[in-house]
Amino acid sequence: MSISDQAIPMLMPLMRDTMGMIGDAIVSDIEDTLDTAFPMGMERYSHPSETPYLRTGRLFVGVRHFTEEDDFALTERIVSSRATDDGASENVPFDLEFGTDKNAAYPFMSPAMDRAKDTIPAIVRAGVSL
Repeated sequence: MSISDQAIPMLMPLMRDTMGMIGDAIVSDIEDTLDTAFPMGMERYSHPSETPYLRTGRLFVGVRHFTEEDDFALTERIVSSRATDDGASENVPFDLEFGTDKNAAYPFMSPAMDRAKDTIPAIVRAGVSL
């Protein structure tokens, strides 16, 4: 089945809404994994390869998504930023996700993206049937 060039502009709002639903689902999953509270009284941080514990909430609130549109292409971007008013590096989300030369990775976005592969088809079907 091919879509004519005239149909694409009419489908773009539907596709944009569907991409937004995918972004909402992924951000919600990331927020759920970042919601594990730091265990008070324990002298341990999360282990490498575990999701970082929720300590200040700054990483949690920085996860968001937005849709970019260019001609006939839509891209949903999932990003994480961190409030840096405490003097901490703004690279914290990147350093946690991928690790540094001194610290192991504590991924929190890529596992959610991996899980999304199972849910995206259902979201697209729901979006197209609106």
